[in-house]
This record gives sequence, C-alpha cells and structure tokens, in this order.
Amino acid sequence: MRFKELLSLEKVPYLLTILFAMAGWGATHIADQLMSSPIVEYDATTSRRGDTTEVKYVVTNITEKQRFDNLSFLLVAPRQDTFYSGAVVLPPPIVMDNVTAPSEVNPLYFRASLSQLEPGASIELILLKKKGDPIALRLASSSIVRLEPSSWDTFVIKNESDIIYGLVIAWIALIIVYFILLKIFV
Repeated sequence: MRFKELLSLEKVPYLLTILFAMAGWGATHIADQLMSSPIVEYDATTSRRGDTTEVKYVVTNITEKQRFDNLSFLLVAPRQDTFYSGAVVLPPPIVMDNVTAPSEVNPLYFRASLSQLEPGASIELILLKKKGDPIALRLASSSIVRLEPSSWDTFVIKNESDIIYGLVIAWIALIIVYFILLKIFV
C-alpha cells in the first residue's frame, strides 16, 4: 500500500484518536493508582569538597490530598565516624513549628523529625560526610508512607496534567498534518 492510498483511508483519523485516547487513559490510570498510594519522593544529589562529600536529599510529599504526620527521617552510615554535620532546610510553606525536635547528628546517623508534611511540600536534608561511604535514607511515620526515589512513576504523578495536555496537542497536530497531506497527495 502506497502513502497516497494510506492517506485516503477514511479510518486514519479514528485510529489516531483511538491510539492517543489509549495513551491518555494509560497515563491517567497509572497516575490515579499511584496518587492513591501515600508516597514521599526523594531525590539525592552529591557534591565533593576535598575529603568530604555533601549529600542533599530533597524529600517531597507528592500526594495531592494527604498530609503526613509525625515523620522521622533517618540517614544511616555503614560504619562509625562517617558523618560530620547535618542540617534541615524548610522552604515555605513549612515553618519551624513543624520540626518536632532539633536535627540530631552523630558519627553513625542523622535524624530529622517533622510533625507534618503537607501535600506538595518539600524539605531538604543536607549532610556532610566522609567521601565514599554510602548512606541509606529511612522513614518512620505514624501512618503508612512509601519512601520512593525519583523515578518514572513519580514523574507521571507530578506531571499527569502536562502529559495529558501534550497528548491532546500531539493528537490535534497529527490530525491537522493528516488533512494537509490529504489535500496535497489526494
């Protein structure tokens, strides 16, 4: 079948619509399933400063409607004498009243506790440690909360509407291109 014959098929716009509808439904379904789960996302960045390494965790409540209460973040080292210092940065809208206890640093772990983390809110955990030692981030809470690294799943949750808008714009563009090519070749 040649290109001209393919364009003359009356069902091409319908097939494009079905394909984009399936992609939109899939993205929405995945995002809805994930949004119903209580998820706190973290993203870790590392920068070296001589013999020390600064590790920065940005921890975000990516749910739309669920506030998490009594959270305690714990960064654990594999051996003693790994951590030098640590800090918690609370960007707005979080206020210092939400911090239930001062952050605690010792050579083996760093702990930060929050009374609540609102939907969409983030905190930063910044730690200076010895170069090369891996660390583990753990979470304790009064409710069930999943601690997830940044991934495709968390990307879909945070950008669901942008994905749907992009699919609609792509669908409209392909339908317009189809009709332009139909006029040119048929």
